[in-house]
Amino acid sequence: MRKSRAASLPPTDLARRIGIILLSLGLLPAPRFAQQPLRRLVATGELPPPAPYEYRASVINNNGLDIRQGFLGSRVIYRTKWVGPVLRDHQINAARDVAFAVAEETGTLRGAIFLREAATGTMRRIVQIGDRTPEGEVFTRLLEFSLDDSRQILFTAETSGPPPEGGMARAGLFLADGSGIRTLLMTGAATSIGTILGFSNPRLTNDGRAYFTALMGADQGAIFRLVRGTLEPLVRTGDSGSAGGAISMPLLQAVSPQGDAIAFLNQAERALYVKTDTSMARVVKIGDAVPNVPGATFVDIVPPVNTIFPAFPFLVSPNSLAPNGELVFIAAFRRPNQQNPTLALYRYAGGSLQEIIRTGQNVGGFSVQFLSAPTFGEGGVIYCGAASRAILGGGLLRFAGNQRQAQEFPGATQTEENLPPYAINRQGHAVYDHIAVVLNENFGIPTGPFDKPAFGLNISLRLHTGSAPAETLLDPVRSASPDSPFLGFSNLVANRSGDLLFIGNVSGGRNLFRARDGAIELVVYQGQVIEGLKVRSVTEAAINDAGTIAIQAEIEAGSALFVRRGGTFQKVIASGDPLFSKRVVDIFDISLNQQDQIAFIANLADDTGANVQHLLLVARPTQTGYSMDTPIDLNALPRIRNTAPIFIMDIALADDGRIALTARAERDEAVILATPRQTGFGYTFQKIAESGGATPIGVTFRRGSELQIGGFTPEVFSSLQINAQGLVSFIGVVSRPNGGDVRAIFSYSGGQLTKVIADGDQTPEGLTIELLPFHSLAPTGKIVFLSLASGEPNLYLWEQGGLRLLLPARQQGPAGELLTPIPPLLVTDGRVVFAGVLLNAESRLAIYALTLN
Repeated sequence: MRKSRAASLPPTDLARRIGIILLSLGLLPAPRFAQQPLRRLVATGELPPPAPYEYRASVINNNGLDIRQGFLGSRVIYRTKWVGPVLRDHQINAARDVAFAVAEETGTLRGAIFLREAATGTMRRIVQIGDRTPEGEVFTRLLEFSLDDSRQILFTAETSGPPPEGGMARAGLFLADGSGIRTLLMTGAATSIGTILGFSNPRLTNDGRAYFTALMGADQGAIFRLVRGTLEPLVRTGDSGSAGGAISMPLLQAVSPQGDAIAFLNQAERALYVKTDTSMARVVKIGDAVPNVPGATFVDIVPPVNTIFPAFPFLVSPNSLAPNGELVFIAAFRRPNQQNPTLALYRYAGGSLQEIIRTGQNVGGFSVQFLSAPTFGEGGVIYCGAASRAILGGGLLRFAGNQRQAQEFPGATQTEENLPPYAINRQGHAVYDHIAVVLNENFGIPTGPFDKPAFGLNISLRLHTGSAPAETLLDPVRSASPDSPFLGFSNLVANRSGDLLFIGNVSGGRNLFRARDGAIELVVYQGQVIEGLKVRSVTEAAINDAGTIAIQAEIEAGSALFVRRGGTFQKVIASGDPLFSKRVVDIFDISLNQQDQIAFIANLADDTGANVQHLLLVARPTQTGYSMDTPIDLNALPRIRNTAPIFIMDIALADDGRIALTARAERDEAVILATPRQTGFGYTFQKIAESGGATPIGVTFRRGSELQIGGFTPEVFSSLQINAQGLVSFIGVVSRPNGGDVRAIFSYSGGQLTKVIADGDQTPEGLTIELLPFHSLAPTGKIVFLSLASGEPNLYLWEQGGLRLLLPARQQGPAGELLTPIPPLLVTDGRVVFAGVLLNAESRLAIYALTLN
């Protein structure tokens, strides 16, 4: 739902952009105070209401579109079962102890670090946000960590103290062991080459030496070694690099076991280096020619699912480096006219590169299609994770001299799969995810693990040791500790009666809460059972002025739409239910109006799961439940640039029954208004905007690109909303005559399309608008949005009288914190609710309400 008074999580690529903004907040201006009352509602690190919260190894979230190849070349549109890993940054030591971080699904905020001890089989929490530092500050955000063979963990974290010069969050380098946590360094520490403003990439050797990357100023950094309180800079910005160039921003990647060599990335050059005590050499850079592959050049690694395996220029693990600077790493290369890059494992020794294995090759009958976790093992043995089918069919590769061995992880069946390992220790023991597919019993027997669209995933963390069966380290579902705090927030939704709904992440689980009159109430928790259906994850919610709540949730074997009226939950429809002589496959994109009507998109299929039909449905309340109107089929919609639409992207339902929707054809997109017929059944349709069509600002909406198999993100129209009076608003991308694109907010009412605000417009303060792709439409027609100023988001209100700055970046908050507004955001009649990223506070993220004059 993108209806009035609702906002949802940004897509993965936009979230990444927001993350960059938050990591580069710049210099602090003088404090400024809001003229309107500003109140903090809830913050990360605070405890949610007591409940039996749980977390799973991954979040299943119906939060995107997945385009698959169907029978005889046809395309089938499914809702993406997006997997957001809850466990991150796995590491394993020689004793097979495993450490990992628990994060909310985008991975932006890591909330706790856990250690699973092999000797006892027990798991203990090392640190979590909300804990106190040795100096009495509060941990607000955990960043990265390193595990040694003695179970010591070196980690970096942001804390609640005053920011250092330069405006970054206050942070520190800490060491945790059996006796507690020690502070090694804090931002503001003076060194022989400058003041430390931030920490990243910690690495810990078994003799207690700590290595890390330090931010020393704008675009300046250094790699340090800390030994018994003495800091030694190893590499810094300005050092001589290769071919007469200089190091720009070094980022530590790996340290040899004895600490005699380090591997690092030079960020601007996108090059991989190895430095020993006596020399420094560039190993490879993006754009270099690939040895023994004519015409090929190295390119960035882009994994098939980058929410699980992130993208890098080159993949180096903490165990990639051997004594004397020998290095193993994974790189990607592309030949001319090659669409999908090839991944390859390389060994660097004596100044030369040796290719060991590449995707598309076979090792002992194992077809290598993906590579992970390059590791230099004991005795010169090289290990690498691999997958035989995209990122499925996980296993371990072993190279020793002329011996090449592959061992596929056990337990793979028609409905169970293994991912390639996240981490491998120097003894060849690997940590990986095992996936069990939970099929909907109403559909037929599958021919492959992901052939049936109605399913759930149970993911467990396993340990491979080679000879014995794999050991399960973590079961698919675990109870969260009672003192587990909020890790993040999304999907803000409010009504005009003062209720605010939000999805709060607790221990990686997505739960629905309501805030009213200063109190937080739990509405739905992950693991709750409603009419026999267990909630795996809350994807989306809506609330109207009467307090009716609609909830779209992932369940054990698909998805479901629930409603809560008068304090009682009721299932509206779920995967597997019969409907229009077919069965429901998936449900997504809900929108609720004041009459308790719920619009949503659904995929239907026959009993075998084939012949998928894509529909827009409206559920109307009855005395006993809900009934379904005649659906809107794709064939009823107007053609888009003379091409039939193939799926609906977004919907918004008005109180009078009108539905605004965005639809996609093979290449292009359109915004369409569906109006119920005055007599009879069905709707009349009107195109408001389409790709290549005219705009009110003298240019045309941009064209989309050719549709590809895989994940899909809207390219032209987004953030669709409608208010009670049928005013439609959306964000559209338009093409400039001289090239380039401009983002603008448009409104539609009474047959007229109007520009609200666009990139390049001027604000009352003389700043140039640069829109972020989020906005919110109030019942009265007011619009709030975010615009970048010097790279930082400012919050604005547009109304008929003009444009007004509501909140600039780095606003001083109610308790003296410095806050910068970010998505999600929404506006009601009398207030704006938004998320804020904080400095000088005991939380890193909070939800605020700003009362409008």
